[in-house]
Amino acid sequence: MIIAWLVAFVVFLIIEAASASLTSIWFAGGSLAALVALMCRAPLEAQLVVFVVVSFVLFLMVRPFAYKYLYRKRTDTNVDSLTGRKAVIKIKVDNEAGTGSATLAGETWLARAARRERPLSLVRLL
Repeated sequence: MIIAWLVAFVVFLIIEAASASLTSIWFAGGSLAALVALMCRAPLEAQLVVFVVVSFVLFLMVRPFAYKYLYRKRTDTNVDSLTGRKAVIKIKVDNEAGTGSATLAGETWLARAARRERPLSLVRLL
């Protein structure tokens, strides 16, 4: 059974190294804990319980912190980076007629109104 837990540990580490998105590192920790339980002469059922419990606890404790660390530097690109900026209306926006343009950061964009309002000269992108 020692070989089985070692193989499980290595396989989960290889999967984690290949994906690098925290998909199986919990199970590697669980299999290592089950190996320790085996060394303490625990029966197979106890080893399986240790594997499941340790994997679950690692998932609950580590995932939120790791997620913040891995995805903290999210940079908006393309249109998402323009949200909240101000644009100057150049041609009156009329959704029914299909007209309207605005200038933002030196570029002219097709403009459409989210709701019917009086003509504006300055808008904020949503």
